[in-house]
Amino acid sequence: MSEYAKDYGIDELMIVALAREMKDGEKMYLGAATPIGVVATQLARVTHTPNLVCIYGMWVNPDPYTNYMAVMADPTAFKTIKAEALIKLTDLHDLWQRGEIDFGIIRPGQIDQYGNINNSVVGDYSHPKVRLPGGVAIGDVAHLCGRLLVYVPRHEPRVFVKNVDFITGPGHLDGGKWRKELQISGSGPSRVITDLCVLGFDENSGKMRLESLHAGVSLDEVKENTGFPVIITKKIPETEPPTVKQLELIREKIDPSNSRKLDYRPRK
Repeated sequence: MSEYAKDYGIDELMIVALAREMKDGEKMYLGAATPIGVVATQLARVTHTPNLVCIYGMWVNPDPYTNYMAVMADPTAFKTIKAEALIKLTDLHDLWQRGEIDFGIIRPGQIDQYGNINNSVVGDYSHPKVRLPGGVAIGDVAHLCGRLLVYVPRHEPRVFVKNVDFITGPGHLDGGKWRKELQISGSGPSRVITDLCVLGFDENSGKMRLESLHAGVSLDEVKENTGFPVIITKKIPETEPPTVKQLELIREKIDPSNSRKLDYRPRK
C-alpha cells in the first residue's frame, strides 16, 4: 500500500483528487490557462492512466514532463513540448460531435447548484459588472464530452451561486433530465473539486452533493462559502490525501517550476 504524504499543499491535494477521476484508455480535452488541470492530467498519465489520450488545446499527448504552461504560446513549441501530434479545430469538433471525448476539464467563474457554468459575464449580459474570459469551447465541451471534471481553486459564495448570471456551459440546468430527453451525448458535470472539498451531483435532482471534506475543513466552512444548500449525506469522509510518490512526481518531475501556483492562492 502506498504511503500517504503529510506535508502536501491544498493545490497538490486538488491535483491528486482531479487525477483520480481519470480512467485509463479514455480521451480527454483541456483548454488553455488551466495549470492545475494540466498537472493533474500529467500526473494521471504517469501513474494509473498510461493510455489516456490527452488533447491540450491543439496538442495531442505532449510529453508529461515538459512544462506545457510555459511554452504553449511559443510558435515553435511543437519541438519543445515533444507532442505526438497537432489537431485541427475541425477535427476536434468532429471528435466531440461523435461522442469520442470521454471527459473535459473546466475552471468556471461561477457555478450553480445544478452545475451550470458561467465564464462570460457577472451581472446583466448587456451591461455586465465584470466581463469574464469568455466561453471559447465551453459550450461544446459541456454538451458533447462524456462528462465534465470541474475545479475551483477558491471555494467562495461569489463563485458558488444559486443561479449563474449567464449559462456559458449547461450543467444539469434545473433538474438533470434534459440531456436524456434531447439525446445529448454528454452527461454533464460529475465532480467539482475545490480547495475545501469534493462535490458530486445527485442522480435524481441534478443538484450538487458533498462527497468529501479536505483535512481540517469543517462542514460549516463549506456551507458558509456556498451560495446554496448542498445535499449532505449522513457520513462525510475525508478526502484521500496524496501519496508520497504522487507528491514527488508533481514537485520534482511534472511541475518543478510550480506553474500550479499560478492557479491557486492560499487562504489567509
